[in-house]
Amino acid sequence: MSSEPSDWMALTYKAFLDGEIAGIDTLNRADYEKLRPLFSDFENIHQFVKVLSEGDLSAKLNMKGQLAGNLKALQANLRHLTWQVQQVAAGDFSQRSIFMGEFAEAFNTITENLQQAIHALQSSEAHYRLFAENSMDVVWTMDMEGHFSYVSPTVERLRGFTSEEVIQQSLDEALTPQSAAIAKERLSQTIKTLSNGQRIESEVFELEQPCKDGSTVWTEVSIGGIYDDGDRFVGILGVSRNITERRQAQAAEREQRILAEAFRDTVAALNSAMNLDDVLDTILMNIECVVPSDTVDIFLVDDAGVACMKRYKGYKLLSSNQEEMLSTLQLSVQETANLKTMAETGLPLLIEDLSNYDWTRLPINEWAQSYLGSPIMIEGKAAGFLSLLSSKKCFFTQKHIERIQIFADQAAIAIQKMRLFEQMNILATTDGLTEISNRRYFLTSAEKEFERSIRYMESLSIIMIDIDHFKKVNDTYGHTTGDEVLHETAQLCKQSLREVDLIGRYGGEEFIILLPETDAVEAYLVAERLCMLIADHKFNTKSGIIHITASLGVASIEDKGYSIKSLLDHSDQALYTAKQEGRNRVKRYKPTMIQ
Repeated sequence: MSSEPSDWMALTYKAFLDGEIAGIDTLNRADYEKLRPLFSDFENIHQFVKVLSEGDLSAKLNMKGQLAGNLKALQANLRHLTWQVQQVAAGDFSQRSIFMGEFAEAFNTITENLQQAIHALQSSEAHYRLFAENSMDVVWTMDMEGHFSYVSPTVERLRGFTSEEVIQQSLDEALTPQSAAIAKERLSQTIKTLSNGQRIESEVFELEQPCKDGSTVWTEVSIGGIYDDGDRFVGILGVSRNITERRQAQAAEREQRILAEAFRDTVAALNSAMNLDDVLDTILMNIECVVPSDTVDIFLVDDAGVACMKRYKGYKLLSSNQEEMLSTLQLSVQETANLKTMAETGLPLLIEDLSNYDWTRLPINEWAQSYLGSPIMIEGKAAGFLSLLSSKKCFFTQKHIERIQIFADQAAIAIQKMRLFEQMNILATTDGLTEISNRRYFLTSAEKEFERSIRYMESLSIIMIDIDHFKKVNDTYGHTTGDEVLHETAQLCKQSLREVDLIGRYGGEEFIILLPETDAVEAYLVAERLCMLIADHKFNTKSGIIHITASLGVASIEDKGYSIKSLLDHSDQALYTAKQEGRNRVKRYKPTMIQ
């Protein structure tokens, strides 16, 4: 087989390009031998380029010439470019390419942009870290299960725990029980908001957190949602700020306001109180507002030096026997160590640990661990005591001592006022000689009772009493003995009446009795009993034993008693009849006649 050299070369080249070098053996062997070195170079170049295209930059090209030199230069440039890319990946953005035309420009632009972006990121991170680590606030993030994912180092200044320690804490460990309950509720609301497809709104609330040293700190917590570029929620971002001093200032202000209001209300109530019971109730109600304790007791001291329980509060789950013991409790001031100390010093007494004190333990107070008391001093004497108990040792403080003393002083003033008021009231309503109601007070009270009886259609009766021949007593034994007889007669009648009945001195030797809810028949029986009681009584006077009798008249609202005045007139008419018929007897008023 033969052909022209140009045709043969073309076929050979085509076979070479198609990778069919083995097939050219059918060609002219003489010509092939001449071109064999060229085909070998082509094959080496083909294999070299193929390896380069597959990314293997370690291949070697064993040939010379311009084409081989260019390929080796390309390989070297690719090796250098690969190294530069590795350096950029490692963070060296100073690499620049000065070959490969447009590719070099693109490469250089990419590295420059990366360098600027990384620099900006590092700058932002540095600023953020500087803020997070030096701010007084604590920055933290949390997932939806309530687990911390990041806590800034400032938490150690706030709570004493390191960031690593706090990240391991649950909500129950990072917050006090009450605050943990609030946080869990907020977390539940957040989950509900997200489940409804809504964004989390920023909010602020206050939480109390435990510190490593056992104390607690109050923080103002601001929270919001963290969202990615796709606006997907990825966590909670929070900032906690120490507001303990602010809370303490607010608490102190609130405490002072409560204290001022309690004292003001107490003074106002005490000034308007009309009896001692109201005074004691007011003190009991207000003292617990400003001096915390488990129980509060108020004792008043009688003339025998015995402290009697008058008011108490705070005792729980008492049995009927304990309730009776408490309400009737009486302690000798001189035989009760804490009361004796306060009575002698006139000062409050604080006992931090009752186990180390000569404490009078009873079934109702055996739980007590600490005590605070103050005497109620009037004219240099202990008229009573305020006593507070706590189930905790060392519970009361100097602040509590100052407050209880203020209440004790107020109580002393109020008790003095009540005693004076009672004395004035007694003088205004009581007959000085007989110690029963005077005429004016009796008539005022009788008028009110009459109106009540009419309104509710109830019975009402009056008994008029006059001592028989009282002038003879005065003439025979003197007015002093006569006064003794009047006083004893009044007290004798008073003691035989009900508490609801009212007895008063109507005139010189005349007495009058008001019997609510008592009809004429019942009133007549009462009068007969009194008549016999007086007649049988031995009046032991300074002049000796004296016997007297009395005449009594009875009138009732049912016997045409249209007013209290008509009842008085009717009973006076009945009394006159009793005297006319021989004295020492009882007569009842009847509308048709006087008997």
